Amino acid sequence: MRKLFILIMLATASLAVNAQVEQVVDLKGRYIPVGSKQWHAIVAQKQASDTLQLPFIDDFSYRSFYPDTTLWGNRQVYINNDYPINKISYGVATFDGIDSIGKPYRVGNTGSTTGGADTLTSKPINLSALPLGVGDSVFFSFSYQPMGLGDYPDKGDSLMLEFSLDDTTWVKVWAADGFDVRPVGPEFTQVFVLLDNLFYFRNDFRFRFRNRATITGNNDHWHLDYVYMDANRTITDTVLRDITVLEEPTTFLKNFTMMPWNQFSGYEATETQTNVTLCYRNNFAASSSIDFRYQAFSQVNSAPTNQLFASPQYNFNALPQSDSCFTFGAADYLTPLQSIGAVDNDSVLVTLKTNVTNIGDISRNNDSVYNKVEFYNLLAYDDGTAEKGYGLAGAAGLKRFAMEFTLNEPDTLRAVMIHFTRINEDVSNELFSFFVWKTLDVNNTGVTEDTLYVIDFQRPIYIDRFNGFATFALPEPLLVDGTFYVGWQQVSETNLQIGMDIQNSARQHMYYFSNNTWFSSQILGAPMIRPLLGKQVPLTGVVEPVVSYTASNIKVYPNPTNDILYLDLPNQAEVTVKVFDVSGKLLLEQVQASNSINTQPLPSGMYVVQVVDQKGTFARTARFIKL
Repeated sequence: MRKLFILIMLATASLAVNAQVEQVVDLKGRYIPVGSKQWHAIVAQKQASDTLQLPFIDDFSYRSFYPDTTLWGNRQVYINNDYPINKISYGVATFDGIDSIGKPYRVGNTGSTTGGADTLTSKPINLSALPLGVGDSVFFSFSYQPMGLGDYPDKGDSLMLEFSLDDTTWVKVWAADGFDVRPVGPEFTQVFVLLDNLFYFRNDFRFRFRNRATITGNNDHWHLDYVYMDANRTITDTVLRDITVLEEPTTFLKNFTMMPWNQFSGYEATETQTNVTLCYRNNFAASSSIDFRYQAFSQVNSAPTNQLFASPQYNFNALPQSDSCFTFGAADYLTPLQSIGAVDNDSVLVTLKTNVTNIGDISRNNDSVYNKVEFYNLLAYDDGTAEKGYGLAGAAGLKRFAMEFTLNEPDTLRAVMIHFTRINEDVSNELFSFFVWKTLDVNNTGVTEDTLYVIDFQRPIYIDRFNGFATFALPEPLLVDGTFYVGWQQVSETNLQIGMDIQNSARQHMYYFSNNTWFSSQILGAPMIRPLLGKQVPLTGVVEPVVSYTASNIKVYPNPTNDILYLDLPNQAEVTVKVFDVSGKLLLEQVQASNSINTQPLPSGMYVVQVVDQKGTFARTARFIKL
């Protein structure tokens, strides 16, 4: 698939849909006739409490990763508002190549890379009580979008809809195929399917959506919205009679999406946006009267929630099938925020709420939307959702990436959290060195590099939950002040696939190093790398250091090297020099009086050199890279 690039290539898209409604195939002899003894026996086994009635509607506007369990019988799809573009409501169900915890359906690098992936199956629906002939007006409709901000489905990938004929038999009634080339700006497409088969009209009818995808990672996205089935509809019933909020209220933070309270309190003027924007959509075919309100609430530690700000209730006329936005000044609740003062454990939560109401719309779930601004012990530029994968790849030789962070107050760096996302291959065996720098020559002016910490021989860690972060803990806390940088170094040509949030951009804080030169990033997005600051806190998913290089160890130069490596040795007549690979295998051992070793016989990669004097009075190590 096309997900790995030097840095990242963001997908663009054009709508080229090949969709058709398929007829029910002849399954004579496979189904149980309605009204037979067998049919009544199956009906009797069904639990009435688990059976739904018409109308069935879901717009996926709830704040959960998983489908509503009162409507759906499984949870493989991803409920979100991050992936779709040109939205028609808040929230979609996204089909991809990963399961309910974000794990690829094919783990490892063997076996077929394509196959069946996500399934979304309804709970049983009672259609048996519908009057004779109503089948001519029972329509099933939904809207779908390929790719969005994710990956486009390729030719051979597909999204399909199936109806149940009995407990075990399913028939495909609609399917959309993938694309030969990347689509551009896809809109949502609405699909209608008539329930025209007698065997659908029983009290345990079910339907399901399934997709076929590259099952090695987060690939081949389809987004589903407004699933709606009811009687007394016609093929012209295309209007979505709904008023919906489109987005969460924008955060009032200016420089980060998450930060410690002590880095915000007292610096509100420079850390706060000018305005907060709130957007909604009128899906009616005519102008509609809408009531609108916006509120903000704060909670400090476990104290009761306190209202910071509440707008008056506005009433206005919304134009048909169009989007509109409100803007509020963030200063409206800046003063209440300042009154909170110091907080011992950086635990402040601000909840933003927007609400629109209208008489007669088909869904009330999408009328109220919340957004949380979290002040905890993290610095983040991302919103916690990876739409893409970011990395350095392709160019031979040494490569580095650095993310810049700037503090308002001195603080303590205890760990760094990184989200490694699965795209089209498992890269968990790739090696990198993890760095913290105080200064870097990102402008290539000859500034001396100041490395605060480096740990070698690290590998990407996959956390089996949606957008899970691996935590790389430092052996000792580091005092950081002003600007510092966090990142990695690699020799491999393989993309490490750091999760990339493209709803937010940290491009002005991103730098990469190649061919002995630092470059400013040209990518709009925010790699999901988060410094963990502050007091000692319990850490989960922690990666313990394995090999640490500090200033007390031996110095080697030039590093990286492709020829002679020089060792900064104390005055010793004779030393034993050993070179190990990343697995700890001894590759070279020699007794010598010189301060250099020839690395030409070694393949490109990372190594550890150990120097021991003949008297055993010292043993020092260093890491080096052979190009």
